[in-house]
Amino acid sequence: AGLDHRDLKHSNLLLTDAGDIALLDLDSLVPPRAVNWRRRVRALGQLEAYATDLYPWLPRTDRIRFLRSYLEHQPELIRQRRRLIADVRGWADERRLQWSQKDRSDSMRYPLKPR
Repeated sequence: AGLDHRDLKHSNLLLTDAGDIALLDLDSLVPPRAVNWRRRVRALGQLEAYATDLYPWLPRTDRIRFLRSYLEHQPELIRQRRRLIADVRGWADERRLQWSQKDRSDSMRYPLKPR
């Protein structure tokens, strides 16, 4: 849809009865604009970082299934999927490293616990 959500994570997504995804936390939503590679990697990287940090037991196959479903709606990216996966994984790993170096004793500011 060309939307950019600066705080994209599982808790800001809502699956409706109709099977659509609704975005929550709308103050982090940026007006429609072209979704370039960097924005796409950041958005998917945010989802990956939160998923691996909060749900380490979540099978990798579930995350791959999500990516496969995402790519079905973005057929122009299918040929670049290996690069996309590598870039997303790199972004998510960097973010998790940043999180691990922060003082999270103030749980209101940093709700995630370091792993």
